[in-house]
Amino acid sequence: KASSTDVLSSTQTTAVVNGEAIIETNDDITLKPLGDVTITTKRGKVTIGEADGEFYGKINVSTKGGNIVTIGKFYSEVNLSTSSGDISISWLKNAKISTVYGQIDANRIDSGIINAGSSNVTVLYSAEAIKISTRGGKVVLGAKDKYFDASADIKTLAGDITVINAKGDSYTINTDYGVVNFEGTESNHAKVKITAYNGQISAFEQISHIITFGCVYASACGTNIF
Repeated sequence: KASSTDVLSSTQTTAVVNGEAIIETNDDITLKPLGDVTITTKRGKVTIGEADGEFYGKINVSTKGGNIVTIGKFYSEVNLSTSSGDISISWLKNAKISTVYGQIDANRIDSGIINAGSSNVTVLYSAEAIKISTRGGKVVLGAKDKYFDASADIKTLAGDITVINAKGDSYTINTDYGVVNFEGTESNHAKVKITAYNGQISAFEQISHIITFGCVYASACGTNIF
């Protein structure tokens, strides 16, 4: 089902959507969007974009069990939602993402809000600010081979939290039962607040002086500083 659009079919495996589109399907779908696109599926996998492509339309994708994959760079708002499908992200400038059970793996999200339910979340790079909440899912931000330039607000119930090569302005990390590992860069002077009520906290020596603890009775909360 499509409206206000031209879907350009060809011998290629990727359909080109030119203009505004609303697409409802239960099948797998692969699209190259040239305008605003809304896609809804129950079981089908959604792949949107193409390698080295740049896309400027607003993207909305919702699935129940289908995986969601973005390929290329997306400069406008992107909303991705799934109940149990996995989400794989290339480069999103501005994102809102929600899942209940599917895993989220992102190469780059410059600015975004992620509500991950019980799912694991990995974001290798962010440039501005990112907010993540999970119940039991593990959160990993950053990579050994690059700085993580964004500020971050992370909250889990039981999921462990790891931040690598942090270079953003501020980090607020809150977990009830998870383990927190925070690694800042040597030149970083970020404001960092870590709350781990029943979990352990470890941090590299160069940033230990800028950590404050929301858990007032740190010795009773299983908190250690390295």
